[in-house]
Amino acid sequence: MHSIPLLEEFRVHHNKLLPEPRVLMAIIKLYNDLGGLEGSAESFTESQLRSAFQWADSELSLADEPSTKTFYERYNSIIYELFDFILNRDPSDGTYSLSSYALQLCRLLKDTLFHEIKSTRLVTLFRLMDEQLDNSERFIGWANEELDATIHSINGQIEQAEMNIRHEVRQLQGYSGQSNEDYEAHLRNTENKLRDLYKQTQQLLDAFTSTAGIEYKLKFLKNTFSDDEILQKLADKSLLFIRESHKKLRSQRALLDRAQPRVQALFKNLDAARFDRLSGQFLTYLLNPDRNVTPASGHPELPPDVPAKWLLSSPLKLKYLPNRTSRIFPPVRIPAPQVAPDPEAEKEFLLQAEVQLRLQQRTDFWLTELIQQVQQNKSVAFEPFATAIIQNEAPDEVYSILAFLLGRVLNETVPRQGWSVHSHTQEPPLVINHTSFALWPLHFSHQ
Repeated sequence: MHSIPLLEEFRVHHNKLLPEPRVLMAIIKLYNDLGGLEGSAESFTESQLRSAFQWADSELSLADEPSTKTFYERYNSIIYELFDFILNRDPSDGTYSLSSYALQLCRLLKDTLFHEIKSTRLVTLFRLMDEQLDNSERFIGWANEELDATIHSINGQIEQAEMNIRHEVRQLQGYSGQSNEDYEAHLRNTENKLRDLYKQTQQLLDAFTSTAGIEYKLKFLKNTFSDDEILQKLADKSLLFIRESHKKLRSQRALLDRAQPRVQALFKNLDAARFDRLSGQFLTYLLNPDRNVTPASGHPELPPDVPAKWLLSSPLKLKYLPNRTSRIFPPVRIPAPQVAPDPEAEKEFLLQAEVQLRLQQRTDFWLTELIQQVQQNKSVAFEPFATAIIQNEAPDEVYSILAFLLGRVLNETVPRQGWSVHSHTQEPPLVINHTSFALWPLHFSHQ
């Protein structure tokens, strides 16, 4: 099968598919004036269309551009080219409407610029995805119909969060206020937005906690139906999407972590500059030989904006005078030591990080399963539960998962959920294969 020659077709039609800025602005204005009605039959007149073009030209300061064409001819040629993809015309009454492609383009621009981030949307999508994984045929049917839309929706949330983060980080670099007060207000605003974005990113990451169970079920389907090529491709696509999305969110959180110290450093620089400026003004005032001196007290007459309550009747007894030289005069830069990169060490670190992340996800999955069983049955023997873990997890990871799981259950879940724990040391312990780990029989119950 030959692929569609997209590039060749785009070369021919690119000017009509993506009009020049002034034309696109006029189309967006019409879309906005119509209320952004998706698939609407709302029409507009040629006069409204020409008014939109005039508005766009004035916005871009193009209204007075020299041209050999008259005003009417120039807009006629633009309208004629838009009939291919952007405009429809009703010959019965001469009205116009936006094409389906134009509506999609405007909606895409709107969603990109004003996309609302909702972590609850991710939770809902992951729950729907998880419900399809109990049956291979149901998963294939769902994935063929809904997987791409689900991936698109979740990626839209993640990409919008990343776009917002990078925009705010750039605000730290490119602002040049007219005064320190303007700069401080700008910095406060950026700090608040970064704090909100950090909270949003963490909520998106929290929504991914349920994907540990989804990954487990996808791997189970792959192993069970290893001869089904369609299922293998859909499962691999789902697994890759989950891992890449989680990786993007962790990268976004790391970017926010790096931005926070920069904001604090900018605030410190601002405070230091304010102190230096006020200190300089005060010293200049004290050293001014023309300043007024009150004859009765001998104290200098301070400026009117300095409150009198700060005047002291006894001399100050300073035990320590802070050295402000480093703030008034910037320190000499000391070049950072150059450390040669070690690819092997970096690779080893990434491998260890992936292992720890996988163990954390598997522990979250089994903890959720245990909590559900205790809530349903009121009492759960841990030995068969541990046996299920041993049978379903990799032998070299069983010890770590069980140790992490028991640590979280005993230190977090038991006190929070009000569980009771009973151990039976008289019974023989459960010995885990390939390890020196033995587990005494435990019962968790909840009334």
